[in-house]
Amino acid sequence: PEEAKRNDATLPKGKVYVAFPIWTKETLENMQLEKERITELANQAIAEKDEELSKMHKTGNIIQKALHYRNAFAAAEKYFLQPVSRMKLVPSKDEVIPFQDDLLVTTTGTVWQKNLPNGKQVLLGAASLKHAPMEA
Repeated sequence: PEEAKRNDATLPKGKVYVAFPIWTKETLENMQLEKERITELANQAIAEKDEELSKMHKTGNIIQKALHYRNAFAAAEKYFLQPVSRMKLVPSKDEVIPFQDDLLVTTTGTVWQKNLPNGKQVLLGAASLKHAPMEA
């Protein structure tokens, strides 16, 4: 296959692959609940860190400053222990479309290329799906 161009996009010569994550309804629902829980814990940790830093700046007592700094650091650590970045991969309900039976496909996928069998995988960009009604 030759290089393909359209508008401002260019696909390099070679095989190009497109991948879209697929979820079962049950798994997606469970992961969305987990995402909500982790997001709430992360938000609480950030609020706690900000509050402790504010207290640290307001006090003139050096020992109190040290305690508030330690508490802010502990809250920041709570935040970093949450898998927030991994939860960004969990789509919302409006980011999936029905696929087959109880399967849902994510509307955003990846476009990549790899020279088989041992070539390096290269991410080329993102791809989008739109729901189209089935014709009768």
